[in-house]
Amino acid sequence: YYLGQLYVEQDNYVFATSAFDKAGKLPFNVEIQEEASFNLAKVNFESKKYSQAITSLDRFIREYPASKYIPEANNLLSEAFLNTNDFSRAITFIERIQDKSPRVRAAYQKVTFYKGTEFFNSAQYTNAVQMFDKSLVYRVDAGLETAAQFWKAEALATSRNYTNAIDAYQQVFRTRNTESEYYLKANYGIGYAYYNTRDYPNARIYFKRYVDALEGVQNRLNYDDAILRLADCYYVDKAYATAVSYYQRAIDTNNPNIDYAYFQKGVVRDFQDKSDEAIDALDVVINRFNRSRYYDDAIYKKAQIQLENRDFRASIQGFTRIIENQEQSPFIPYAYESRALAYFNLNELDKAEEDYKIILDTYVTSRVANSALLGLQNTLKLNNKVLEFDQYLAKYKSANPDNQALENIELESAKNLYFSQEYAAAIGALEDYERNYSSSPLSSQAKFYRAESHYRLNNSVKALELYYELDREAQVSDIDVVFQRIGELQLKAGDFGEAANYYSRLEKIAVSKRQENDAWTGLLEAYFKLGEYDKMSTYANNIITKGNISQDQVNKAQLYLGKSEYLQGDYDAAIDDFLSTINTAKNSYGAEAQYLLGKIFYQQGNYQESLTTLFEFNEKFSDYDLWLGKAFLLIADNYIALGELFQAKATVNSIIENSNVDEVLTEARTKLTQIETKEEELRQQEMASDSTKMDSTQVQKGGNNE
Repeated sequence: YYLGQLYVEQDNYVFATSAFDKAGKLPFNVEIQEEASFNLAKVNFESKKYSQAITSLDRFIREYPASKYIPEANNLLSEAFLNTNDFSRAITFIERIQDKSPRVRAAYQKVTFYKGTEFFNSAQYTNAVQMFDKSLVYRVDAGLETAAQFWKAEALATSRNYTNAIDAYQQVFRTRNTESEYYLKANYGIGYAYYNTRDYPNARIYFKRYVDALEGVQNRLNYDDAILRLADCYYVDKAYATAVSYYQRAIDTNNPNIDYAYFQKGVVRDFQDKSDEAIDALDVVINRFNRSRYYDDAIYKKAQIQLENRDFRASIQGFTRIIENQEQSPFIPYAYESRALAYFNLNELDKAEEDYKIILDTYVTSRVANSALLGLQNTLKLNNKVLEFDQYLAKYKSANPDNQALENIELESAKNLYFSQEYAAAIGALEDYERNYSSSPLSSQAKFYRAESHYRLNNSVKALELYYELDREAQVSDIDVVFQRIGELQLKAGDFGEAANYYSRLEKIAVSKRQENDAWTGLLEAYFKLGEYDKMSTYANNIITKGNISQDQVNKAQLYLGKSEYLQGDYDAAIDDFLSTINTAKNSYGAEAQYLLGKIFYQQGNYQESLTTLFEFNEKFSDYDLWLGKAFLLIADNYIALGELFQAKATVNSIIENSNVDEVLTEARTKLTQIETKEEELRQQEMASDSTKMDSTQVQKGGNNE
């Protein structure tokens, strides 16, 4: 106990902790036990080891409920919670306090906000909204109030609850906290909420406010996306000249989605009856951006313009290009139908007939099947083949019966079970549907929801089997989800090459920026696991520079860049990326980055710097048990390297007493055995050295006697 006091006077909190911990466990003097236990908690707090402070204070309060130190212990525990990532325990503790002081209310506003952001980053949006509402109970900090309103709105918008999201964004404006970054960002968020509800006039108002506010500003987060959405709003409202001006501004500023800007410019120019300018813009997409999401859109649109302008030969080339080279394109049945019409106008009736038949043989449930049937009827009549028409009419009727009421009711009933999260019941109902309507064009939709139900129940093997069937059949409209699920499940199964294959396919047909970002994240992880770090870096940089969807995915990308550099021995670059991750990620990605930063310093022999880095872990990431345990194991390794076996042993014993992570406990017990073996070796060496000295002394004495 007194040794601990001496260490405190020397500001040597690390050694003081070990001394007080030892004194608190010795049962010889109860008063010293109490004093030592409290001092252990205080030292942990003062050295910013808040997680250990919480544990030791909680233990002290339970073991010494009548102690004179209880009021101070309660104060310290409240303050420790303010500085920890263990937000759930902090919230529970503060909610139990009946009479909350202003300081406690401020703490509650803060920890509930942080817990809300934690839920948000892990995509638990309902829980996030609940926490942000709790944060708004005590509006002590105006900046935090604005932030809570904003992130509540973002959570609602991400959950597609746009009506309530709009109300929450309006609350941001009502705070009148115009200096807050969230006040400006709310314009972008509410613009999207209106945009997604197709209220384009209101969306335009807020997107324009956002774009105008960022003109000439250096840090223009989401500006590139906002200017395109603003142009889209003008386009939908048929203000074509203004729409083109904003698309052109995006082109002139080398917008990351410049391919989309060129495509939309082509579409709008077509509406303005400026066909040549439309084709010029579309040609830029076709010739410069052959990996663009809008590549086949541009080919199809150009061919349609040529068809409408009666340039049939040129249009046929475009439609053929889609049919032969874009096998996953949703435009294929439309390309066949339009090409058939071009052939018909050129009086090449056999070719027109062939295309119409392909639609009715292969795409009989598509939207163009009806017009293909009418086109085939006219073509066969001119070709004197009217007798052939009946078989195609019968096929069309079979696939598109006039009365589908009962069949649709059964399918909708099964889907309702799925949407009610009754997945096991949904599987049974969907199996019955597929059995009863095996030839129905809707059976692929039933199979899709059956696969999704198995996915939700974590029946990965069966889900994969069904997703692969859906891929082979190529009839389901949600093929993008199929690719995403196969990629995700193969990633979990460890087949990283197959995962990369399907995430690559998803990237090509992604229907939204979020899905494109998900594809990049899957490719990032797959190529990292495959050790293909150059490819991994490409997708990491895509997420960081083009994503702007999820800060969590940006943090993951930054971490993986650091990990790949670390594994390749480029420690300087790795340190930069780990520091970037730590500065923005307050979750497990930040925790892993902090640990790996400490590991680099350890491997470089910078043991004190490693210790400093790892001690900071407690201040930032004490809520992540696995990485916390690994950090303390590495602390022990640093002590061993410095020859401080007493501190190393105390650290490992603390891990064994407090950790509940099997992996960490196993390694800690192994390390404890190694330390004890090393201690025994040192004792043996000391004994041998002492024995040698004694023998030498006796020889000298004997010589003197002579």
